[in-house]
Amino acid sequence: MKHFYTFILAALTAVPSLAQQTTTAVATFDNVEGVTLNADSVYNGSTAKATDSVTYESYGSTVTTYYCNFKQGPFTFSQSITPEWGSWTGFAISACKDTTYKSYVLGQYHNVAGGAYEGSNYAVLYSSSDSITVDKGTTLEYVYITNSAFSHHNFAFGDSPASAFTKDGDFFKVTIIGVKDDNTTVTKDVTLANYHDGALDYIDKWEKVDLSELGEVRAIKFAFDGSDKGNWGLNTATYVCLDNLTAAVTNGISNVGESRDAVEVARYSLNGTRLTAPCKGINIVRMSDGTTRKVIVK
Repeated sequence: MKHFYTFILAALTAVPSLAQQTTTAVATFDNVEGVTLNADSVYNGSTAKATDSVTYESYGSTVTTYYCNFKQGPFTFSQSITPEWGSWTGFAISACKDTTYKSYVLGQYHNVAGGAYEGSNYAVLYSSSDSITVDKGTTLEYVYITNSAFSHHNFAFGDSPASAFTKDGDFFKVTIIGVKDDNTTVTKDVTLANYHDGALDYIDKWEKVDLSELGEVRAIKFAFDGSDKGNWGLNTATYVCLDNLTAAVTNGISNVGESRDAVEVARYSLNGTRLTAPCKGINIVRMSDGTTRKVIVK
């Protein structure tokens, strides 16, 4: 049976009191604590597991956004759900094997590869406002990535407001951002689709992406970009699917007592609109430790 968190002993010092060991950690999204999925089912958060919430007025109604997360090994994946709108962002867990996008309700959790890289489940990332918080001593190695069926439907066929890719230079990509302890970043671009030489080319299976150049990080963020843009940003649906996120983790007595500062994982305006950058006025900032802060941006 495949386990969601695999340890492989790599090194151990000869001094027991200062012993450190390096293990390999793999987030497979199977056997997540508190999450049981049947075939073609999904988990995108739970109000019962919320660590925080924000209630606000929107279009004459009172709505509440709940902030959740789930953890596998050294990785903590953020989520938010707004039940009144039936909406979510962040990382969902999917057991779906359908490769098509037929409707928003379930189609947003499908991928073009037809299920997980291995095992039963995989992650679906929606939006670029949520992030993965990473335990100290974690050095990234690689991740498997494939296209969401929703994004593929957009760039292959078009679906208002998105337009199909039909001309050279059309593209859709995700940037994986590793955040260091000193807040510096290292990035890795992954082209999800592009149109060149009169043909559409896109990732249509699970593709291994080397993350070793990102090194040791305390958080992983994501940013989407593409050629099809409108007044509100990208028209192409900002989804990507992940599986088998793998890292080397160094643990030891020397790490005991060292603290890790919380990092920002999401930002909102007072009316609940998710922000991709600081916006003038009062911003609500959600941190990786589950707390929220009100920040005044001048």
